[in-house]
Amino acid sequence: MDIKNICRLLKNKKGGTNSIEFIIYFTIIVFIMFAGVDYYVTQVRYNIVERIKDQALDRMRIEGWLSEPVKDQIITKLQGMGYRDIQITGTVEGEVSQPVLRNVQDPGNSVIRLVISCKPRETPFLFGRLLGARDQGEFVIRVGGEVLSERPL
Repeated sequence: MDIKNICRLLKNKKGGTNSIEFIIYFTIIVFIMFAGVDYYVTQVRYNIVERIKDQALDRMRIEGWLSEPVKDQIITKLQGMGYRDIQITGTVEGEVSQPVLRNVQDPGNSVIRLVISCKPRETPFLFGRLLGARDQGEFVIRVGGEVLSERPL
C-alpha cells in the first residue's frame, strides 16, 4: 500500500477525515496521559522510601548504627503504606557487633551504610518499570546511602 492509497482511505468523499484518524489520535493521547500518571505515582512511591532512608541515615549518624527498634519502626511504617517484602541491610544492629564510632584519623573506618529494598503495592505499567523492573516483571524499589558516623569514641 502506498501513500496515495492510505490518504484516500483516511479521507471521505467530502474531503474530511474518517474516524480512523480520531481513533489513532485518541489512543495515543490516552496512552500518554495514563503513562504520565503512572510514572508520577511510581516516582512518589520511590520518593517516600528515599525520604525514610534519609531520616534513618541522619539518626544512624548520631547513634553509630540502626538499632533494632528503629528498624522495626521503619518496617512497620512501610508496611502501613502498602509496601511488602521489606529488607533493610547495612550497618544494622545484629549485622554488626557494635556501633561505628567516629575516627578522625581514618574516616574510611567511620562509614555507615544503609540499603532499603521493598516492593510497592501496585506494579508500574511501563515507564515506572524503568526505575527497577526485572525480566520477570518484578518491581523492586531499592534505595541506599552512606554517611560518616559522628558517635564519639
